[in-house]
Amino acid sequence: MSDTQTLAKKGEFTAAEKRITDLETLWDKNAAKLRKADPSAWGVIDGAADKAFAALRTKSPDSKTVMQSLNGLQTALADPVPSEVGAVQKVAGIAVTDKTGHALPCEAMIGQLRDTLGGKTAPQAVSDLQAKALERCNADDDTRADAFSAQALAMLND
Repeated sequence: MSDTQTLAKKGEFTAAEKRITDLETLWDKNAAKLRKADPSAWGVIDGAADKAFAALRTKSPDSKTVMQSLNGLQTALADPVPSEVGAVQKVAGIAVTDKTGHALPCEAMIGQLRDTLGGKTAPQAVSDLQAKALERCNADDDTRADAFSAQALAMLND
């Protein structure tokens, strides 16, 4: 992580992006095991990592944004579970965050939606929300993906 920060400080964003891709590859390879070990910590680190990846992968990376996101990731890696505990946020009565306020893993929410459907054909409105959830999840936007999944789940539970 520190080598990525060093490259970014020098303005070598292409090299920093390549280096952080190594972290992303390892993170993705071990995501299931890490998420299972501590879902809250995983969510904090995953969210910070997504911000760092996005900051380095923009067409013209902004030095301040890149450094803020890399510093945020470094902080998350050092202390992934803040001591503050808040209320779980809900959309349509369905939890979309953990007790630390971080979005639930979108893959888990999409899996819950898929399990609820149980192989049945989804109504069009649910299918549309499911497609939006998948699209946002693939874009590493867990917050919006979870909101779409929660809306679809609420429709199925009615």
